[in-house]
Amino acid sequence: MSRKGKEAKGRRKESYWTVLIFTCIASLILRVPLIYMTGEKGVAFGSFAIELYVAAGCFFTYGFSSATASLVRYRVRREQYGNAARVLKNALIAGTFAGILCSALLTLSGPEFAKNVLHQPVAGMCISIMAPAIVFEIMTGVWKGYFEGNGSHIPSSHSIVIKSVVMITASLISTGILYRYGQKVSALLQDSIYAAAYGAIGISIGILISSVVGFLHILFVFLIYRKSSGRKEQLKNQDRGQHIFRMLMGTALPFMIYALLGRGILLLDGILFIRQKEGTADTVLLWGNYYGKCLPVLGIMILFCILFHEGYIRRIIYFMDREEFRMARERMAEFMQHIILISFPVAVFTAVFSENLLNLFFKGNNASLAQAVATGSILIPLFAISYACAELLVRMRKMRYVLSLEGIAAITHGILMIVLLQSMGDSLFGILIAQIVPLAVFTVLSFILVLRGIQYRIDYMRRLAFPAATAAAAGLVCLAFNKLLSSFAGSTVSMIICIPVGIVIYIILLLILKAISEDEIQKLPLAGMILFIGKLTRLL
Repeated sequence: MSRKGKEAKGRRKESYWTVLIFTCIASLILRVPLIYMTGEKGVAFGSFAIELYVAAGCFFTYGFSSATASLVRYRVRREQYGNAARVLKNALIAGTFAGILCSALLTLSGPEFAKNVLHQPVAGMCISIMAPAIVFEIMTGVWKGYFEGNGSHIPSSHSIVIKSVVMITASLISTGILYRYGQKVSALLQDSIYAAAYGAIGISIGILISSVVGFLHILFVFLIYRKSSGRKEQLKNQDRGQHIFRMLMGTALPFMIYALLGRGILLLDGILFIRQKEGTADTVLLWGNYYGKCLPVLGIMILFCILFHEGYIRRIIYFMDREEFRMARERMAEFMQHIILISFPVAVFTAVFSENLLNLFFKGNNASLAQAVATGSILIPLFAISYACAELLVRMRKMRYVLSLEGIAAITHGILMIVLLQSMGDSLFGILIAQIVPLAVFTVLSFILVLRGIQYRIDYMRRLAFPAATAAAAGLVCLAFNKLLSSFAGSTVSMIICIPVGIVIYIILLLILKAISEDEIQKLPLAGMILFIGKLTRLL
């Protein structure tokens, strides 16, 4: 493939990543109206169906999709289109079987799981209704992998957008209808829990409908693609079905474990948190507040910080594969600078304006939740750096290191969760500390492995200490101004005024400390604004 072709392919992959990030942000924002429609308890009941869907979907979908893309890409480059079709066939068979098995297991055991593990029998209906969506999600993922192996991310991008729109629309409509029906059931049985439970079922229905629509869309695209491709099968070097199946499962398994360890933690948190008080009403309510209010704020900030990761990662791996290590180190320096300069102030401003953000979206007294968001803001730079390092290690073919670190982090997280929940009781800080400590360990160790792999040495004072100090200083100024303005102007107006002021102060302090040069500014997002401030203050 020519250099222009590779650049175009890279831009399409970056566009796919951008679409994926924005659809994830939309799914987090969806929790805001759901809180108002079905309450914190409804979101808590629905959270287990969502997280089971995410965990099972990531485990099977990410594994089969990545394996299919890898095996198909290898064969398409060698014009072995018949073998590529056999890979797709085997992946569909394996994925369908795994999906049906997992779906049947959740459908049959969902009520018992909700009753005996969560001590919330009403949550079982959400799990059972959501379960069939896993089959369609896995098959959709296999076809996405097939298209990506053929060099096209467009069907995947379209599928994600369509699924997101359908899920939001279907969830809101079905939740509204079922919540009103649940209110009648609650009035009849004299128990308000049924209104929240029926509202949560609407969330599961939205997931199921969006999965079916996404499956039908990708199937339609595949049928058109197969008729219009016009490719001739090569009769030489034909792989046998058993050989392809072994390669498929061998390639998929590491990706499955990687996805499960990364995305299954939140499900574990919910189970342990609800079980500590055997599912009392206060515990369910607190988990609903955490899942429906705190996590969307933190999640959106994290997604914003990793928005540009794909482009940097792709370029670093490109130079590593070509053994151009000097260029790889230069891109790594730019990448780390980009992550730190963005994630540090985002974390500080999230902590400072935590109550403002919660008051903007949610009614009531959010002071205690704001403290949890402020504590959880530490996760923002940790996740931004750890995700970048994990992806780099995976693409540098060092998956075993990532899986080892993820396994250590998961075990540490589970132990901390049990110990902290027993000692701290009904507190969200136990969950947050149990997340921060293992993630910090994973971040440091994966960062060291990446630096050694690329042979890059970082200037810790200029790259880490100065941005952290300037972000903290800007945050303290914003904290003082925010307290002063909030008393008479309101939290929303105060936040709108203080954030631009804080950003300007942060940039000025960076320029004063020489933490960033003019050439480095040119490569950053919003470079024009930074240069304008630098020239205006005569610091550049």
